Amino acid sequence: LKGQDISPQRLRSSAAAQAGMMVAQKLHDISLIYAESNAYLQGRYLDRDDYLNLLVDKISLASFLKTSRFWIDGFSTFSLQSLKILAQLMPVVKAMTISLTLAPVDLPRDRALFSLTRQAMHRLQEVARGAGLEQKVFPLPTESSGGPSNPALRHLEQELFAYPARALPDPITDVDIFAAANRSSE
Repeated sequence: LKGQDISPQRLRSSAAAQAGMMVAQKLHDISLIYAESNAYLQGRYLDRDDYLNLLVDKISLASFLKTSRFWIDGFSTFSLQSLKILAQLMPVVKAMTISLTLAPVDLPRDRALFSLTRQAMHRLQEVARGAGLEQKVFPLPTESSGGPSNPALRHLEQELFAYPARALPDPITDVDIFAAANRSSE
């Protein structure tokens, strides 16, 4: 709940908005347990979300960040808490580069596969706009890069998550699929 910036008060407000419904009672009960849990743990224990909230509060005090460059890669979504961290970092750091895997807009067959990542990109752009920061989007070339030279691999890359998938008309002779015992064997 902390990771999504949900407080006991927010749960109580949601419960009040659903008055008369069973979900309101459940939300109210969860808010009580959540509030008591937070009260008990306060001053005794910090969980991961507490550390991240503390980070958000302290970023502006870290002078070394002003000369830092951040590269963020490997994410397709960001929690609200992660967005808060990035929102605090963006105006402080020298530069921030975030890479996201997206299908080109003109390829509608794979659009749904990348919808969460596209939403994450829009949220990041809103955060940067809100901080008055310059944004640049650098799409990587798709067709000009050639992709795999093997026709079967190129077909697999284009059709793996597409629906409905198109069958490869030619027989596959030069691609093998195997299961490895572990990552090291791969």
